[in-house]
Amino acid sequence: MSILAHNTSVTQLHLFYPPLKNASMDAIIDFFGSSNTSLSILRLLLHEISSSKILKLATSLRDNTSLTELELHLDYPEHCLREEDILVFINSLGSNSTLASLTLAHNQIGEAGISALMRRESLTDLKINGQSP
Repeated sequence: MSILAHNTSVTQLHLFYPPLKNASMDAIIDFFGSSNTSLSILRLLLHEISSSKILKLATSLRDNTSLTELELHLDYPEHCLREEDILVFINSLGSNSTLASLTLAHNQIGEAGISALMRRESLTDLKINGQSP
C-alpha cells in the first residue's frame, strides 16, 4: 500500500480478497493521510475490524476532496458493523462534502444510525444491507 501513497493516478481501489484486518487498515488510513487526491472509489471487504480503525478511517476522510463512493463490507455477518461504530464513522466524517455514495453491508444499524446518515447532505446514494439489531 505504501507505493500508492505516491501514486496520483489511481482512481478506484477494490480490496476484496483477502479481507482486510486491523493491520492492513493502517495502510489504507495512511494512504488517505498522504497527499493523494485522485482516489474516487474505495471498496473494502473487512474482517473483524476494531471500532478504533473505523473511527480512524472516517477521520482520515474528513478533509478528502476526491472520494465520492465508499463501500464497507464485512466477510461474515457475525462480524457486523455495530450502530455505535456507524455513528462514530458518520460523526468523524466532519466536513467531508464529496462522499455521495455509501454502502454499509452486514451491519446492525438502527433508527439513530439511519437518521444520522440521512442528515449527511452530500449522500445521494445510500445502501444499507445487513442484520437488524
